[in-house]
Amino acid sequence: MFKMTQHWGKIIYLLSFFTLIIGFYLGEDGTGRGLTQDFYSTWKFVEALKYDFFADPSEITLHFPLHYFLLSKLNYLISDLNHLRFFYMIVSSLMPFFLYIALKIKFKNVDKNILLILSSIIFFIPAFRYSAIWANDHITSGLFFLVSLIFYLKWEEERINKYFNINIFFQILFMALASYSRQYYAMFFIFLLIKYFNNLNFKNFLICLIISILLSLPGIFYLLKFPVLFTRLEISSNFSNSILANASMLSIYIFPILLINIINKNLFLKKNIRFLIFISFLSVILTAILSQQFDDFSQFGYGIFYKLSNILLSNNIIFFITSTISLFFIFYVSRENIYNFFLSILLIFGFSGSILFQKYFEPLFFIMFFLIFKSSLITVFEKNIKNSYILLIYYILYTFVAITDLIYKI
Repeated sequence: MFKMTQHWGKIIYLLSFFTLIIGFYLGEDGTGRGLTQDFYSTWKFVEALKYDFFADPSEITLHFPLHYFLLSKLNYLISDLNHLRFFYMIVSSLMPFFLYIALKIKFKNVDKNILLILSSIIFFIPAFRYSAIWANDHITSGLFFLVSLIFYLKWEEERINKYFNINIFFQILFMALASYSRQYYAMFFIFLLIKYFNNLNFKNFLICLIISILLSLPGIFYLLKFPVLFTRLEISSNFSNSILANASMLSIYIFPILLINIINKNLFLKKNIRFLIFISFLSVILTAILSQQFDDFSQFGYGIFYKLSNILLSNNIIFFITSTISLFFIFYVSRENIYNFFLSILLIFGFSGSILFQKYFEPLFFIMFFLIFKSSLITVFEKNIKNSYILLIYYILYTFVAITDLIYKI
């Protein structure tokens, strides 16, 4: 029994992986068949890239071509599309594994079972599952992003931050590769450059800046060749919409974290009461102000709580409440660490469009919270394996609802 308990993390990890295989054979796609259609509709671009790297993507996708280029090369080896998708799904399972590697770097003294359970949660994040099953660029960019963070954590671990080294180089390189798969990862260069500026001497910061600029040149050239990739982006000028919608969508991941901390009496501590009252009041006031400028017109996107609120109550009350919860979280973690503030700003303002989708934050927020946020809210997961089980069960229920298409049919 003791030996079995020792291996619970591995057992849960493997069982979680097998659910992904089952999902593949069932053709799982809870986005209303959106990713299924995306896979087949973008395949024309993949075929074109076999013969011309500068094939025009504008009629098919607004994303940078790295993911599709890699698929085109893979297609030479695996001609059958279903076999190719299966291979891609296996590669996608590296994401939870890479997360486990990163968690081991950050939490050296934490029970490996806890880290394995936390890593297994990735298998139950809906957008990860659908993207893995349907060979979506969401996974390719996420893998590069995770590898970049592994080198970032190694660099932080060294405690020798004054000089440019190989870990910094690979942070920048893999973040660039993530950006060439999905453009929005480029916003994380802001975070990295702030970290470099504050930790490196000026000469070494300039080296980082120059390398970042050099790696951006192919992207600039590609945008000049295909400007439609930028001009057709629907960027919203109404920041109230972006703030409230992004905050509401983030709340589905923030809520269990706050709830578990409340259960463990790790949030409402006596020394924090005044501050908690203040940020609660501030969050409500900010939501009330932003709601006055909110354009209630989206038929697509804005997350489950926007749709649910309008169906159940014919108003946006639930939507605004969930936005308030996320704003409370942002104020709380921003006080703990200034870099938490920068990361929160990137999440809230990094996605700004007339249509905003839940999938943008999956599994992005989960990875960011456990790897690069520095917060006391993480402590409860380090100390007690039961809290990791609770979080796992929450995500299993969440993905079950998504699998049944309820979220997207709503």
